[in-house]
Amino acid sequence: MRKGGVKIKKKNLLFLYSLFHFLVDFSTIYLMYTRILPPVFGREEAIWWVLLYNALAFAVPLPVGILVDKWNRNPLAAAAGLGMILAGYLWTGSSLISLLLAGLGNGLFHVGGGLDVLNMSDDQYTPSGCFISTGAMGVFLGTFFGKKVFPVEAVILPVLTGGILLFLICGRIHKKEKLLQNPPVGLPFGKKGFGMVFTAFFLVVVLRSYTGSILSYDWKQESFWSVVCALSVMFGKMAGGILADLWGTDKVILSLGVSGILSLFSFAHPWAGIASIFLFNMTMPVTLLSMARIFPKAKGFAFGILTFALFLGVLPVCMQWDSPLFSPGGLLGLSWISMILLYMGWKKEKVCV
Repeated sequence: MRKGGVKIKKKNLLFLYSLFHFLVDFSTIYLMYTRILPPVFGREEAIWWVLLYNALAFAVPLPVGILVDKWNRNPLAAAAGLGMILAGYLWTGSSLISLLLAGLGNGLFHVGGGLDVLNMSDDQYTPSGCFISTGAMGVFLGTFFGKKVFPVEAVILPVLTGGILLFLICGRIHKKEKLLQNPPVGLPFGKKGFGMVFTAFFLVVVLRSYTGSILSYDWKQESFWSVVCALSVMFGKMAGGILADLWGTDKVILSLGVSGILSLFSFAHPWAGIASIFLFNMTMPVTLLSMARIFPKAKGFAFGILTFALFLGVLPVCMQWDSPLFSPGGLLGLSWISMILLYMGWKKEKVCV
């Protein structure tokens, strides 16, 4: 009975983290569009504000991850992240301070929540897929509501406050019942074959991030297709975790190859593009859990490494550089290179564990 109770708590905690992952991405993007970026809209410095936010949200978790590993209070890290985002809303002074609070809060929540989800995964991909999937819809809706300046702060602020209290309670339960504890921190850099496996997983996420950031199909400008695209990203990540557990990792990795083939038709046929995006995102939980496996004593650090890879992937678009690979052949190449790298890393992963 006791063991069953712990399982139920894990399931509830996964739901809570997934729900607030959506809210964190929604609230920070909404804050960017409604309060932080308006003073610099249309100016050259707006690029640097966006770049700074992405650096705080996705690059800072790299060093913060190992601190959270060491602290071993993952729900409290998540609560602190929510608290920083709330402070970004309540701050009435410089927009730069709000940006710093929102970006750092986003990154801190991701590390705390991601680390707890990895600890509860029991070597299953489904929890990771569920957790990371909701962020895509949060970004989409945060952008939509933010650009339209819909007044939703009256909902965001109490929900953030409630989330802080919930995760503080979770932290107390964690400590009291010793649930989902982080192991003593240790880094595996000296292991044979580690460099090749690490590089493969890292590059896969850089390429995936870059590919996702350059997809600007003409048909995506229509409201209907933009919604369907966001849903395909979300459900692609979720389905990837579930199907990897049901069918096997190797079959899910092949989804990248099929995605590349469909991308050849994606410019003229929206449904081919939607299917390609769905399949392309299915390997996200595979990459996350695989990287965590080669960092068994520093999973928060592993999570931060992959968010840093996401940052590098979006950097060209943030800097408004040209995207010569946005073509049927370019997307096919990116998908197939990603598939080969991920398969190589996955096959060699066991030597590093």
